[in-house]
Amino acid sequence: SQLPKADGPIATMQTFILKAEPRTVIGKQVRQLRQKGILPATLYGGAAPQNVQLDEREFFKLFTQAGESSLVDVAVGADAPVKVLIQDLQRDPLRGHITHVDLRQVRMDRALEAQVVLRFLGEAPAVKEQGAILVKSLDNITVRCLPKDLVHEIDIDLSGLKKINDRILVKDIVPPPGVEFMARPDATI
Repeated sequence: SQLPKADGPIATMQTFILKAEPRTVIGKQVRQLRQKGILPATLYGGAAPQNVQLDEREFFKLFTQAGESSLVDVAVGADAPVKVLIQDLQRDPLRGHITHVDLRQVRMDRALEAQVVLRFLGEAPAVKEQGAILVKSLDNITVRCLPKDLVHEIDIDLSGLKKINDRILVKDIVPPPGVEFMARPDATI
């Protein structure tokens, strides 16, 4: 299967919805919640941080699609949904399972900074025809934008790498509308 040639970044907005419930269990007692498939989380950005709990399977399924750079609508109990970013994940050091999630509520009228995944498309002719080795210096890039302009990923077309020492710099990539790259323009992707 051949990947489509990208003339620039391709941005798609998808709505992600997550249900949460208020959480009263704190401290070492959250271990019992985890055993029941409930993931403890904290919602920041309101008047005060709020302890919530999420369905572990539902969260994992959403996180594999949304990642840390997509807006998620979180509804706590019967409250109206709020827009959040998945800010931090804590993992069990031995098994790698997610043990806690921090959700950061965002204001739609204020710029934010987030990490956006770089998705590499196509095949570099230098690799295919000349035996070059493709080295990726960046897997993601920090962007600054309003939440409505945040994209889940930015596509990088590799078909322009025709010679062994060719490279793609940050300044070579056209950011999506309303998005500013925070990396140095001369940084190699």
